Amino acid sequence: MSTDPALHQSDLHQAHIRDQLTRPQAHFMPSDVLADFSLRRTNDLPPGAAHTPWQELWPLRYAQHDTLESVRPEPCRAAEWPASYWPAQASGSVANQQVAAFNAGQFAVLALLADHNACHLGKLTLLRRLSGGAA
Repeated sequence: MSTDPALHQSDLHQAHIRDQLTRPQAHFMPSDVLADFSLRRTNDLPPGAAHTPWQELWPLRYAQHDTLESVRPEPCRAAEWPASYWPAQASGSVANQQVAAFNAGQFAVLALLADHNACHLGKLTLLRRLSGGAA
């Protein structure tokens, strides 16, 4: 294990991000919130609420989608502003599809981080070997 505090801090930061996506901490877990959430009335504004369930679900899913699209090797398609960012309404089935896509996206984010780290750690290992260091 490295004694470099910067590398140790990076490991801690990565673990923190992973834990935020996969373990309950000081925030709600998406799986807990979305598991029993009825999306049949996704466009209804509950009394006293500022937004409908759809108006909260869509930006959650779209921000995740936008982030993943921006780092994939394929060219990122620009979304129509502002319609694609805040669609007015959705059916319960569309909302359910977005919940499923969000759940899949959580794993994609973790896989992306793992692939990113593996790539750079492999390069650092090669550089260390080329520099005469231990493998």
